[in-house]
Amino acid sequence: MPATLDKQVGAMIAQPTTAEAGEWLDPLKPPNHAVMEMPIARAREMVAGFYQRGAEKVYVLEPEAIGNGFLTAQFAVNLPQDPAQRQQCLEWQAKCEGEEQPDSDQGQKYLLITTD
Repeated sequence: MPATLDKQVGAMIAQPTTAEAGEWLDPLKPPNHAVMEMPIARAREMVAGFYQRGAEKVYVLEPEAIGNGFLTAQFAVNLPQDPAQRQQCLEWQAKCEGEEQPDSDQGQKYLLITTD
């Protein structure tokens, strides 16, 4: 199952609208970026948390033009190779999503986070 999700997420990352999440959420860049069902400050904290735990890259997926801004509801996290860092990323995902237990590490390359 992880291979299928990795393939889907990889295809989503390859889209031309994909952006690095920290840069996309940067308050000094055009401020008209938003995250569905999540305050922008919380989204920045989530992204920073993944990087602090060793994530190789965090992406904003499929941002949609809404009015004069853009809205996203999905993030992809490129997991690190190190097992301890991978576990920290899985635990952080669970915390961000309000889950009691993190998903198990099945050797997946990506985590997919949906905020809507």
